[in-house]
Amino acid sequence: LKTLPLLAVMLVVCFMDCLLKVLGTEAKLPVKVDKDSVVRLFGVSNALTALSGSPVGYMQLKFNVINAGILGNVLDRRGGMVYALLSAVTWFWSIEHF
Repeated sequence: LKTLPLLAVMLVVCFMDCLLKVLGTEAKLPVKVDKDSVVRLFGVSNALTALSGSPVGYMQLKFNVINAGILGNVLDRRGGMVYALLSAVTWFWSIEHF
């Protein structure tokens, strides 16, 4: 119970981080982001990871920009698919191959 105030601070920091990353993505890339749905999705995913005992996640603006630069557009989903595939490989098998 002593850590409940820290939990409140963490929630505020995660919310601010998410909102700032979304605003940064809009500033760097030619895309209009629905902030309400992104913050909701971010909160739900962080709640699910916290329930499984994992740390909360953070978006990385630099990876959004790099992905858009490599693929040449902001609508392509191949970068996310490759990331999910590599995550599944390291989850179900070993990382010795890398």
